[in-house]
Amino acid sequence: QDWAVRKRTIERRGGVTMLFARLSTTAAVLSICVSRVESSSKPNVLLIVADDQGYADIGYHNSTVLTPRIDALAKQGVILENYYVQPVCSPTRSSLMTGRYTYRLGTQATVIRADTPFGVPLKETFVAQNMQDAGYVTALFGKWHLGFYQWGYTPLARGFSEHLGYFQGTEDYYTHSGGGYGGTLSGLDWHRGNQTSYFGDNGNYSTYLIAAQAVDFLKRQASAQDQKPFFLYLPWHAIHGPNEVPAQYEDLYPVLKPEASASSQGMCGVCECPGIGELASGRHSGKWDAEFQRESVAQGGATWGQCRTVLGMAAALDWGVGQVVDALHANNQWESTIIIYTSDNGAQQGQGGTSYPLRGWKTMLYEGGVRVPGFISGGHPALPDSVRGTVNTKLVHLTDWLPTIVGLAGGSTTRNRPLDGHDVWAALTTDAPSPRTELLHNFNPACGEGYVNPDAGIRVGDWKLLVGCFNITTLTPNDGTKVELYNVTADPYETTDHSAEQPAIVKRLMARLAFYASSIDQVPPTLFWPFNGTGDMIRPWNYQCPQCPQGGAIPGPEGAHYDPWCEGVVCGQGPPAPAPSPQPAPPPPAPTPDCPQTWKVFNGGMGSAKNRDISIQPIKTWGLCCQLCTNTTNCKGWTFFDEANPTCHLHANTKDQHPGLSKRITGVVSPFE
Repeated sequence: QDWAVRKRTIERRGGVTMLFARLSTTAAVLSICVSRVESSSKPNVLLIVADDQGYADIGYHNSTVLTPRIDALAKQGVILENYYVQPVCSPTRSSLMTGRYTYRLGTQATVIRADTPFGVPLKETFVAQNMQDAGYVTALFGKWHLGFYQWGYTPLARGFSEHLGYFQGTEDYYTHSGGGYGGTLSGLDWHRGNQTSYFGDNGNYSTYLIAAQAVDFLKRQASAQDQKPFFLYLPWHAIHGPNEVPAQYEDLYPVLKPEASASSQGMCGVCECPGIGELASGRHSGKWDAEFQRESVAQGGATWGQCRTVLGMAAALDWGVGQVVDALHANNQWESTIIIYTSDNGAQQGQGGTSYPLRGWKTMLYEGGVRVPGFISGGHPALPDSVRGTVNTKLVHLTDWLPTIVGLAGGSTTRNRPLDGHDVWAALTTDAPSPRTELLHNFNPACGEGYVNPDAGIRVGDWKLLVGCFNITTLTPNDGTKVELYNVTADPYETTDHSAEQPAIVKRLMARLAFYASSIDQVPPTLFWPFNGTGDMIRPWNYQCPQCPQGGAIPGPEGAHYDPWCEGVVCGQGPPAPAPSPQPAPPPPAPTPDCPQTWKVFNGGMGSAKNRDISIQPIKTWGLCCQLCTNTTNCKGWTFFDEANPTCHLHANTKDQHPGLSKRITGVVSPFE
């Protein structure tokens, strides 16, 4: 089929239909049982977060992207077109969960890495805790990225009754290995509840797993005797890297790269993807600069193959969201549910997504890093018919979701630290103005460190000020630092810097930055090593846990994995604890008799290998005599030696061609006889 036929087919079908072929919850997905739902004034709340979904990585902004289920959901509700988040993962998620700006949380500079003894401070109240206080059942399925060096920083300790997903910033979609800082995925990071890493989901695509768990949760809630409302938080992995997707989604898009524009030099930028050009004309008003268009394309740096995979990942995400929406309808929960949808930041440069026509990418305070798809939907009457199908241009920031959600639930935020967010529900559903007239994009006192750039930014009304480095001692920009001023209402593409011609506006917005910079309610930013501080005002000794070492993958019988590594460590003020004294090397293994060096052939085996010839070769390594099966298709029941873990191990699969990947059973030692 050509592209137009593919696109019409998907739109007509309303999404991609497929089976949960490998999931144990297939029956839950296919169930059409209608459960009893008691009427309640408190709505269920479904909070959906896409990962790295740029402004143009969604169908209602870009017809290239096949997201018909998400598009339909948006058009049944209210699309937000003046909506902002933080420019990267942990900053957005921490502000979303707390309703507070990142400089109060320690997440203003970068993400919380897998090796960092840091988490969102425990003195903060998460929205899930507020919802539990209001009588809600709470669940989180997907990405956390808010710290996990101790169990107290993980989801079940922060207000969620159920959890499935991963603790850190990314993982392999199939193996669920994480820790990819430095180029490798070094250990499994996948959890079902507050238990150590769970290996049982290996091989299953994470988008499928999250969808299946959500569908199962909704079914259980619909049939529960105690009909409490629910707060379901779904922070999907998609469309964050690594770029991985089942072939059927990637195959929805053309195999051959479309005709490339001259400026893109064969790369997938903003102009050559089918349908993307409509963003620069007609549907969006405002000045468009051809030179910036060429610059944006060149900076994209992704091949069409990468774009095609990311587009497929967006289609798979659309399928997953569709499964959840279908479950709401099947369980008679649609009319009692409010849905909030957002991305966490703009598109990742070079990954294959796009924030076109906005300037910048993920990690940047330009519009392309912080202005993303967002909408409200659902069938609950709190979202009146009069506003369904409309576009809202009132100013909204993701810190507004906590007070808005808790307000819908009839809850209280008195236990929370002072909020930076506002309850914006009336502004989204009536003619009331937005209570927000200002938003702090970021303030990072550790100038030049971390991912976020520029370090400081603020918007007041139509004007947005960006400062390369704002000094927290002088409360002024550092000498020589770059200062930019944009009218993002008249010029959403940030093509014209007004800082030189509007000094009064620059001064006024600088004063607002100074207000935040002088606040005593600050937490030093989580940065790269040394995590435990250097004793200065940016990295104080009481950083968070000076006594905790740098983390990493933990060895285990089933493989390396990521779990809290500082449990039981008492964190306090003062310099880091001294490094432990070097320990003497362990003595060599006790000598054992030499293993026989003869080969034996047996007519035997276990299971399907029974009565088959099995060749046995003796080896002696690390003082162990192991029976090494050399016929790798019939090795079940025999041992092999794993050099990475010096013991003999039992083969678990009669057709295992890679013994090192077999199930490990520690301590199985079979002296050769």
